[in-house]
Amino acid sequence: MGAEGNKALIRHILNAYAQSDLGPLLSAIHPDIVWTSQSPAALFGFGGSHKGRAGALTEYYDSASLLLAEGRLVPARAATG
Repeated sequence: MGAEGNKALIRHILNAYAQSDLGPLLSAIHPDIVWTSQSPAALFGFGGSHKGRAGALTEYYDSASLLLAEGRLVPARAATG
């Protein structure tokens, strides 16, 4: 894929993401992804290595107080203060 194709893909992913649609993002991520974060797991639940789309994204979004449900972002709780 060339530069224009890459730009179009990113625009598509971001436009869908803005509508809480994770389908294009999930499709773009390789099924065998290994996401490694150097964040301490004691402070951030997504610290460490996570394998596969579900492992990588679920850990990240759970740590961000969001649930991944049917390919959409659903707030689990709201911050107050």
